[in-house]
Amino acid sequence: MNIIEISGGKKKERILAERVAEWTISKLMPRMRTLDIDIKFVNFTDKVDAYCLCVSLREFQIELQKGLDDPDMITALIHELVHVKQHARKELIDNGMIKKWKGEEYLHIFTTIDQYMSLPWEEEAYRLQEELYEEWKTTSV
Repeated sequence: MNIIEISGGKKKERILAERVAEWTISKLMPRMRTLDIDIKFVNFTDKVDAYCLCVSLREFQIELQKGLDDPDMITALIHELVHVKQHARKELIDNGMIKKWKGEEYLHIFTTIDQYMSLPWEEEAYRLQEELYEEWKTTSV
């Protein structure tokens, strides 16, 4: 059984994050049962909504900005859970400055937002965050 632990933020944020995480995992990784995901609501000092750290193939830490409105929090969490899927399925392997995406090596250096968003793992995460958010809105009332 997957473990999802959520801390920080308001109770409403934690409840919504748990629902979104469980739903997103069921969509992206329906057969995985050994994930350990620690979600923390924090105050970032820069303009970041969320961040995902891959501790191991099945252990992840996600940080979400406190106080985001529901749509922004949901899309940010879905985005980071796409990265969980990428790591758990070994589509994305992070070796510091070198990342492997589906077997191809990429130097993880960018100077513009466009360069960052054109990284293939980010392209997938941004695309799926929008597609899954639209589905979430129609199925999870």
